[in-house]
Amino acid sequence: MRSIKTKFVVAISLLIVLVFTANALLMVQQKATESKKDIFISVRNFTQFTTKPIIADFDAYFRSGVKFNESVQKILSLSEEVVNLQVINYNGEIIFDAVADRDQRYQGEPRLVDKQLLERVQDVEATYQLVGIDKFDYFKRTEPTAVMIKDVVQPYLDDNSRHDYSIRYEISYAILNQRIAQMTMRTALIAIIGVLFGILVAFFLAGRITGPLKRLKEGALRIAKGNFNYQIKVKSKDEVGTLADTFNQMALDLDKYQKELVAKEHLAHELKIATKIQEDLLPKKLPQLSNLDIAAKVIPAADVGGDCYDFIELDDNNTLIYIGDVTGHGVASGVVVAIANALIYGFSQYFKNPRDVLVNANAVIKAKTQANMFITMVMGGWNKQNREFTYTSAGHDQMVLYRAATKEISLSQKGGMALGMLPDISKIVKENKIKLEKDDVLVMYTDGVIEAWRSEKELYELDKLKKLVSEIGHLPTASEILDAIFQDVKDFMGDYPQQDDITVVVMKGK
Repeated sequence: MRSIKTKFVVAISLLIVLVFTANALLMVQQKATESKKDIFISVRNFTQFTTKPIIADFDAYFRSGVKFNESVQKILSLSEEVVNLQVINYNGEIIFDAVADRDQRYQGEPRLVDKQLLERVQDVEATYQLVGIDKFDYFKRTEPTAVMIKDVVQPYLDDNSRHDYSIRYEISYAILNQRIAQMTMRTALIAIIGVLFGILVAFFLAGRITGPLKRLKEGALRIAKGNFNYQIKVKSKDEVGTLADTFNQMALDLDKYQKELVAKEHLAHELKIATKIQEDLLPKKLPQLSNLDIAAKVIPAADVGGDCYDFIELDDNNTLIYIGDVTGHGVASGVVVAIANALIYGFSQYFKNPRDVLVNANAVIKAKTQANMFITMVMGGWNKQNREFTYTSAGHDQMVLYRAATKEISLSQKGGMALGMLPDISKIVKENKIKLEKDDVLVMYTDGVIEAWRSEKELYELDKLKKLVSEIGHLPTASEILDAIFQDVKDFMGDYPQQDDITVVVMKGK
C-alpha cells in the first residue's frame, strides 16, 4: 500500500513539473516570436530610411573612400541586427562592402553576385531572403512577420525612377538566439530540479495521505472553478504538504494573472486617454490667411498614431507649416510625436528659419529617443507678403505641386536626413522655395498615402496621387481637395486593413 501511494505522489509531482515546464517553454516560444516580429519591423524601417542617405553619401564621398566608410559605419551602428551592407549596381557588381572594404577601398577583380541575387538586385521592390533556405526563395511582404530573414535587398530609384543601385543588408539574429538559449537553459534547469525534488519527496513519504489527498482534490476543483483565493489546508510536511503548497502558490499566481488582465483593461482605457491627448496636440483650428486656403487631416492606423502636423503663426506675415512621420505607430511613436511637436513649437520661438528649427530639434531627438526611432519631416514657412513657401525636407516624401495656369504637376525637391538618425544634420538638409500663385495647390502627405495597400502586391503609389491631384486641383477649396484625396485612398484600399497612419495637408493659393 505504501509503495502504491508513493508512486501516486511521484506521478502527481511529475505531472505538475511537466505542466509548469510546458508553460515556461510556451512563454519562451511566444517571446521569441514577438522578438522576431520586432526585429522584422526594425530591419524593415531601418532599410527603408537609410537607403536614400547611403546612396547620397555614396555618390558624394565614395571617391574619397574614408569619409563614405565612416558614414556607413555610423549608420550601421544604429541597428543591432544589421551587421553588413553592400552597394550593388544594376549589373550585379558589388562596388562596396561595409565589412570587406572597411579599412580600404577594394581594388581587385569585379565582384559579381550570383544569378539569384541579381534578379533581386534588379527588382524595383524590396525583397527578403529567409534564413536557412539556400534555394531561390524570397518574398516581398512588408507587414510584420515572425520569420527569420537572412538579408534584405532594398532598391534605390532616383528622381527619374532610374534604378542604378540596390543595397543588400545582411541580418544577424545572434543576440536574439543568445537570449533564447539562456531562457531555454533556465527553463530546463528548473524542470530538472523540479523532477529531482518530486522524486526525493516521494521516497520520504510517511503517514497517512488519504485525507490530505481528498483535500487536495477538493482544493483543485475549487481553483478550477475560479476560486483563486481558496487555500488548501494540509498540515503535513511531507510531499503531500509540498504539493498543497504548490497548489496554493498556483492559486495565488492565477489570482495575480487575473489581476494583470484587469490591469490590461485599465491600460486599454489609458490608451484611449493617450489617443485623446494626441488629438489635442493637433491644431484646434486652421490658420486663416488672406491669400492661402489650408486643410489638414490625419487617420491613425492604431489608437495612438505616429504622424503629426501643425501650423505656427510666427508673426502677421509668416506662418510655420510642417508634417512628420515617425517610424511605425503605437504608443512609442506617439511619444516621439509629442516630443517632436514640443521641440518644434519651442524652437520656433527662437529660430524663424524652418531649417534651423529642424537642425536643433534633430539634435535633441537623437539624444533623447531610442536609436531605432526616426521621424521624417518637411517644414516650411509661408510668407504672406511674397507668397513664397520656404521649406526644408528631412528625408520626407516629396510634395505634389499643381500649377493652375498650366494644369501641370511637379514634385518638390527631396533629400535630407530623417530626424533622430545622426546628431548633426546641418550639412545634409537644404532650403528650397515654392511660390504659390492664385489657385495653385501644394499637397503634403505621409507615406501612409502612397503605401496604402489594396492587396499584398498592390500599393497606391505616388503616380496615382499625382494623377489624382491633376484631376482635382481645380476644385474651389483646399477642404474639397483634401476630402477627394482621402476618398480615393479609401476606395483604393477597399476592405484591406490600414497598415500605416495616413496624413494629408493641402494648401491652395487664393
